[in-house]
Amino acid sequence: MWKISASTQLNIFIMDKTVASSKCPEHSAFNGVLSHEKYVKENSKLYSMVEDYFGFFPKEKSVFSIRDLEKYSDKKLDSLADLYSMAYYTDTYGLTKNEWSGKKEQSAFSMKLYGGLDDNDLNFLAKMKEKNKLIIAEFNFLAKPTTDAVRVKAESLMNINWTGWTGKYFADLETTEDSEIPGWIVSLYEIQNQGMWPFKKSGIIFVNNFTLKIVVLENIKDLDFDAPKIITSKSGQESYDIPYETAFSGWFDITYPTIGSQEIISYFRITTNKHGDSVMIKNKLPRVFPAIIKNKPGNIYYFCGDFSDNTVNLQFAKFACIPGIARFLSDKNNISDPSSFYWNFYYPMMKSILNDYYKTLNKN
Repeated sequence: MWKISASTQLNIFIMDKTVASSKCPEHSAFNGVLSHEKYVKENSKLYSMVEDYFGFFPKEKSVFSIRDLEKYSDKKLDSLADLYSMAYYTDTYGLTKNEWSGKKEQSAFSMKLYGGLDDNDLNFLAKMKEKNKLIIAEFNFLAKPTTDAVRVKAESLMNINWTGWTGKYFADLETTEDSEIPGWIVSLYEIQNQGMWPFKKSGIIFVNNFTLKIVVLENIKDLDFDAPKIITSKSGQESYDIPYETAFSGWFDITYPTIGSQEIISYFRITTNKHGDSVMIKNKLPRVFPAIIKNKPGNIYYFCGDFSDNTVNLQFAKFACIPGIARFLSDKNNISDPSSFYWNFYYPMMKSILNDYYKTLNKN
């Protein structure tokens, strides 16, 4: 059924500056949607997860190449903006020298190998915005190693304001040898709290990228549900075919719209108890904040979470009935299964955004 279904030609610009391995790049979830919905390039071929993007390209034996917009002339950026129908900036963080060599990060200021937004990224997106093309950017679009000057321009372009706070759910807050918690986070917390790291359960870690303040909420002690939940408005549920409530275990940031005409489609909600409330109030952290911001009118979305960083088996993308089956069988609040977020939230949302945008192109 998938093979005989019609394909849709759409020129899509994908930027991913954080590809440590070609086997599972940060944009793999987006490619899963493109493959299942049969969005194809001008040559009628499916988008390749390892070739059809701009950014960092890892190769064998610690060799890499870079293909981005840094050295493009203004005239060439104009041509790109004419060529592409949409742009998706999935991850701009990049890689440090330690990350590329396989060493665990121990410092919040590790030496950059590559990454961050630059002026040409913004010039290109500004040209796309002028042409009313679809623009999607997500978590880490504004954070370091992007410079403060470029970040302010990016905020103005997207009509958003980042507070500096980022956070993530961790299934185990205990600091073991194979812990997923970056070492520099633990070190900073210990410096700020008399050398103590008393956490053993699951929970959420907040990091203020401006002040380097670390705040930890632990399950049971501070949280009634240990991961953030994405809460979607009724109109958002209907427009994007997503559920009212979905658990999310990835990185997120606390970002707000700057103009009143923007629509907040979904919110993050941190389910704190009485003790957790006091921690949030003490650190001026909100329990509820935007998850998806859309410029209205306009075709600009900002995802306040690392939504596209999700391991997807692209072989399943070529089976017509898989989305319905996977959604039926998965629990939208199962934080131990990242595919649950993909099938219940990311896939239907991206399918709706792409399909609705493509219809507007045909009208024009």
